Amino acid sequence: MDSCMYVKSIKDGCMYVKSIKDGCMYVNSIKDGYMHVKSIKDGCMYVKSIKDGCMYVKSIKDGCMHVKSIMDGCMYVKSIMDGCMYMKSIKDGCMYVKSIKDGCMYVKSIKDGCMYVKSIKDGYMYVKSIKDGCMYVKSIKDGCMYVKSIKDGCMYVKSIKDGYMYVKSIKDDCMYMKSIKDACMYVKSIQDGCMHVNSIMDSCMYVKSIKDGCMYVKSIKDGCKYVKSIIHGCMYVCEEY
Repeated sequence: MDSCMYVKSIKDGCMYVKSIKDGCMYVNSIKDGYMHVKSIKDGCMYVKSIKDGCMYVKSIKDGCMHVKSIMDGCMYVKSIMDGCMYMKSIKDGCMYVKSIKDGCMYVKSIKDGCMYVKSIKDGYMYVKSIKDGCMYVKSIKDGCMYVKSIKDGCMYVKSIKDGYMYVKSIKDDCMYMKSIKDACMYVKSIQDGCMHVNSIMDSCMYVKSIKDGCMYVKSIKDGCKYVKSIIHGCMYVCEEY
């Protein structure tokens, strides 16, 4: 029959059909209300099952177990390799790869020409994305969101904490920190071993610097520039008109 050999048996309330065709052995069984198809081909064992309107394909190849399922109009591929479990799914035109390794869960997705890597580790979530030649790392920790980006050879760190936003950038061997609080913008920079604080408040600009063990405060107000310095426990005020 069809140059194929069939063997049918009924055992344990289950029907088996074994066939040898094209140098490959197939075993069909109907058990537990669903159908299993097992085939041995190319030195690899495949098991296909249809259950709950979903098709599963399990294969053991290269010492690794793969499970493929088609469910919810989405294709999932699960593999166990290197002591790590990977799950790949294709959904909404986006490819996701989920892996569990080192007690940490990673989710990688490729969408809109951008690669995202999400990991949950140490009780908080990281999201890394590579887009426009720039790498972004977003982390949520201590109820605060951090966004780190590396662009133009400069590292930026943005954090939202205490109801206001900080932007920290490291550029030209100098660290800048910008914060927006109380409708006032502050810019803090550490340069030449000296700390500067710029603030724009009350339509007046203040510049504070700490240098040589002395604190200077410069303000520009009413078209007049003031310089205040505190040195040797004494306060000086200079005015320039």
